[in-house]
Amino acid sequence: MKILCHLFFCFVLLIGNSHSATVEALTLKATFVLKFIPFIEFPVKPSSFRIGFLGDKEHLPEFAAVFRDKSHDNIKFEVIDLDPNSDLSKINILFIESNRFPSKVDQIKALIISDEKSGINKGANINFLIVGESIKFEINQHKSQESGFKISSRLLNLALKVVQ
Repeated sequence: MKILCHLFFCFVLLIGNSHSATVEALTLKATFVLKFIPFIEFPVKPSSFRIGFLGDKEHLPEFAAVFRDKSHDNIKFEVIDLDPNSDLSKINILFIESNRFPSKVDQIKALIISDEKSGINKGANINFLIVGESIKFEINQHKSQESGFKISSRLLNLALKVVQ
């Protein structure tokens, strides 16, 4: 019985640590997104940065908190909770958590940022990867240019991989 209680306690700690590590990683990715914006020229200058969040509803508050009261060139950020059937035509940036890619990703006009292992192959402009214990990113320069986004060479130089 003592061993069973100990295993249960370890399982609870593991689940708690796993959730907190996931939230911490997501917060770091949101911070990366915030820092990417000055290095990306959008096809049309937005009146507000509407960031669509397509992911776990439990993660939305932590993700949105990174953008609260922030702006770029006096343009405020607004984070919008989405589901796979949402209208994606009014967002400038789409953040997609793992396994949540919408079916018609090629029709989305927003800058697509994902954290899925094969996100670049599925249509993301920027994709986060975990390498060891670090968060890295890759950029699909070809798709970005086709979509009208101009990504600064400074950001391209920081990417783990750039798809031409």
